[in-house]
This record gives sequence, C-alpha cells and structure tokens, in this order.
Amino acid sequence: MSWKYYALGQDQSGYIWSALDAIANIRLTELWTQHVMPTTQFVRDAQNGELPAVSWLVVGSGKSEHPPASVCVGKNWTFAQIGIAAHQAQTMRGPLPITMSLGVLASRDWDRRLVEEILVETDLALYKAKTDGRNCVRLAEPPVLCDIPRTDSVTS
Repeated sequence: MSWKYYALGQDQSGYIWSALDAIANIRLTELWTQHVMPTTQFVRDAQNGELPAVSWLVVGSGKSEHPPASVCVGKNWTFAQIGIAAHQAQTMRGPLPITMSLGVLASRDWDRRLVEEILVETDLALYKAKTDGRNCVRLAEPPVLCDIPRTDSVTS
C-alpha cells in the first residue's frame, strides 16, 4: 500500500509532532527519503493527483489543533487541506474516502490543569479510538484520584 508522511523539517517549529523521526527503522533507512516529505508537498501532490493511498499530515505549531495553540485555527487549516485533497480526488477518481479517529477531553477546569495532563489524557483517548476502528470518537477518562491514608507506623 502506498503511503507518505508529510511533516515539518527539524529546523521548523512544531517538529516535535513528527513521530516517525523517533522510529529508527524508518528514520535511518530509505523509508525516510522515499516516504517522508515536507508538509508543503501535500498540496502539490493533491493538486497533481499524486496522493498515496494513506497520507499523514503533520502541521507546525502555529496551526496545531493542540492547546495552547488555537484549536479553531488548527481545525480550519486541517479542513482546508482535506478540501484540497477531496476536490482533486473527486475530479480525477471520484469521492475521496476519509476516515477520522478522535480523542476528546471535556473539562470544566481548564485553568487548573497542566497542558501536559490535558495532552496525555486526550492522546490516550485518541489511541483508544484508533484501536477501536475507523471513524471512532472516544472520550478521555477522568484521572483516578486516590486518597491513601497516611500512617506514622507500619502495622502487621
């Protein structure tokens, strides 16, 4: 199956989201040069009808859908890219099948939460959605807080 991973270069803000860089079997082999492309290549491939069967598109921090960046800016950018690909596919081959897995966190205490906690909980929900199949949405589970009684001595 054909695939490409459109990602930022190491010198670009947001490169941290480029997960394939951490996989030695890809990063240190010809798979990297054959399948990992600059993010800007996505639009060219879409317009030329050259998108592979599977595409990943990793965006920079200025257009990320992850807090603290603007979720709206990121969403709008993502939908614009999908629109470009869908329009070209419709013109050349017919409807473009798009699947989406989402991890969602609903919270009333955003101002008291660490960004890292929010991302971890949301990412866990996303991985659960991906495991459960295509087009799944999974809500993040609230953290389990345990009160452990403190004792001054150990009893048997």
